[in-house]
Amino acid sequence: MDNLIPVEGMSGLYRDPHSSAIINKNKVEYQSYMARKKAMEEKSEEFDKMKEELDNVKSDIGDIKDMLSTIVQKLNS
Repeated sequence: MDNLIPVEGMSGLYRDPHSSAIINKNKVEYQSYMARKKAMEEKSEEFDKMKEELDNVKSDIGDIKDMLSTIVQKLNS
C-alpha cells in the first residue's frame, strides 16, 4: 500500500495500482461518513419501530371495531 497513486483533482484520495481501488486516506472525512451512516441507520431503525407500532395500533382498532359491532348486535337482538 505504500505505492498508492494520488487521484488527480481529489485531495485525500489514492488509487491502489494492484486492485485499482480508490482509497480515502482522509481520517476526518471517513469519521464524518461513518457518523452520517450511523445516523441514517438509527433513523431507519426508528422508522421501522414506528411502523411496527402503527401496525399494532391498526390491529387494536380493528379488534375494538369488532367488539363494538358484537355489542351493537347483542343490544339489537
